[in-house]
Amino acid sequence: MRPSHVFVGAHVALIALVVAYALFSGLFYNSPDANLGVGLGGFALIALGLPWSLIFLAFPEGAQGFELIFASGSVGTLINLCIHVMLWRRVAGSR
Repeated sequence: MRPSHVFVGAHVALIALVVAYALFSGLFYNSPDANLGVGLGGFALIALGLPWSLIFLAFPEGAQGFELIFASGSVGTLINLCIHVMLWRRVAGSR
């Protein structure tokens, strides 16, 4: 197996784990207290989606709910994954 396949597979696995963690934390939490699981999962998604997920910072403080965290982080993360796959294919193809 080529190193590019291992890198992309590890990247996809990490994203899948973080997305699953954030989704399950958000869907199965029934307490009026703050949901730290969604916060941690959402911020991990935002970190994996930088610089595309910086739109999260453009919204006012009160508008940052689970949906916005998840959407901005997920979209940025998927864009980065696509860019990494294209770059790895290009690098592997030029050898």
